[in-house]
Amino acid sequence: MGDGNVQPNASTNWFGGAGRPDDIIRSMSEDAFETLAVHAGAEPDEITGAVAPPIYQTSTYAQDGVNRPRRGYDYARSANPTRERLERAVAALERGTHGIAFASGSAATAAIAQLAASGEEIVVGDDVYGGTYRYLERVHRPSGAAEARFVDLSVDPDHLWEQLTTRTRLVWFESPSNPLLRVTDIAAVTNRAASRGRCSSSTTRLPHRRSRTRSRSAPMWSSTPRRNTSGATPTRSSGSL
Repeated sequence: MGDGNVQPNASTNWFGGAGRPDDIIRSMSEDAFETLAVHAGAEPDEITGAVAPPIYQTSTYAQDGVNRPRRGYDYARSANPTRERLERAVAALERGTHGIAFASGSAATAAIAQLAASGEEIVVGDDVYGGTYRYLERVHRPSGAAEARFVDLSVDPDHLWEQLTTRTRLVWFESPSNPLLRVTDIAAVTNRAASRGRCSSSTTRLPHRRSRTRSRSAPMWSSTPRRNTSGATPTRSSGSL
């Protein structure tokens, strides 16, 4: 994602006058899912008002001086208007507050795993994607970061309650899982984790309309893989991590 100090860019919201991307998301928070599916992230172009916003394929941007980028845009890795629209769209569809798009599922996995520090643990569904398992066991754990403990989270939400400890920082699961297609109650698991002050991360291969079953008050990261690839778009949902 580039420099973590890059702040969201101010923009004109043609739907209500709010000035920042997160204001745009909030302004659409009560819209029906069908409305969000059409309009989220598709506001008219901030510069021209074009109702079909352009796709920005540039890698670099002109600056007004050394370290003086216009509206925060200095390089595509740090900020890109088209990617920001995708992030706003996914955040709105997930009823979240922020969205972060990654170029690959591996990048998303690494970023989310960093939420758990050394001495803490991640409770992981035991039927998790192979790439996630290898990252947690062969990269994350050897680096001295949090350890992963694998358990069956599809049995019963109450089973998760028994698995949580004072060291648990993150609960990680898929629904349906890969490869056994186990189904986990996303809302129930998220609420169990939140009731113990933990945050959860889920990956779903279902359309947003069918998979949005979590509590809107529970802190959570969710990932939606792209079809036939390992890419993912994690979104920060409402709540404090």
